[in-house]
Amino acid sequence: MARAFKYSFGGAVACRFLVVYNYGENVQGKGKYLSEVAIIPTGDVHVAFGYTLDMQARVRSVVNEGSDKAPVAAMQLAVSFSSSTSFANFPHHRLYYINGAGEFQDLTNGNLN
Repeated sequence: MARAFKYSFGGAVACRFLVVYNYGENVQGKGKYLSEVAIIPTGDVHVAFGYTLDMQARVRSVVNEGSDKAPVAAMQLAVSFSSSTSFANFPHHRLYYINGAGEFQDLTNGNLN
């Protein structure tokens, strides 16, 4: 599964990226697990002269939303962007929720849809 997103900072910085993951994985027929979770820049990156762009991703938490007999993995994935010049730094953050049943939510700014 892949979800496409765009980060932009005015007209100076822009990049597109994918959140990719496999869901529904199991061990001996039990559970719904995640695998191959990654953030992939698509190559559509624009950085104006005098600006830099730094992008990092990290897993904030991994939990079992199911039971011991029927586990369902879930994670929060944080993506941080930093646009900067020699005079200022402009940080931005995105937060995503993914689970082994295939649910995906953008939790940025309290968005729970």
